[in-house]
Amino acid sequence: MSFVFFITCLHTKKNQENTEITANIEKNENLKIIQYINDHYKTISLEKISQHFHYSIPYCSKWIKEKTGYSYYELLTHIKLQKSKQLLLNTTLSISQISKQLGYKNPESFIRTFKKYEAITPQAYRKNEQ
Repeated sequence: MSFVFFITCLHTKKNQENTEITANIEKNENLKIIQYINDHYKTISLEKISQHFHYSIPYCSKWIKEKTGYSYYELLTHIKLQKSKQLLLNTTLSISQISKQLGYKNPESFIRTFKKYEAITPQAYRKNEQ
């Protein structure tokens, strides 16, 4: 009986370890994909993500939504807004320079997006927060 109990304990411990290893791999994979998006936010696309990680575009889109709670576009916008706030508060770059640095095609798109999510223009944000 004790041998069976010992084997059962080993098997249970092994399953727990496998679960932990799987969770760590998934966590690291999550971090890799999110970090990749964070590092390449200026020029990133779902196509580039799918090619880099060898997944289909629909799978990447679904995966991002499931893991972050944001759609790909929402996540990218969120990252860009966080970067823009840092730049607005910690640099003297113009709005045009910031929009270019964030990968927007024109400053108007950046201003419109910032105002949509923050309910204030980038210039007003900079003025109010300093």
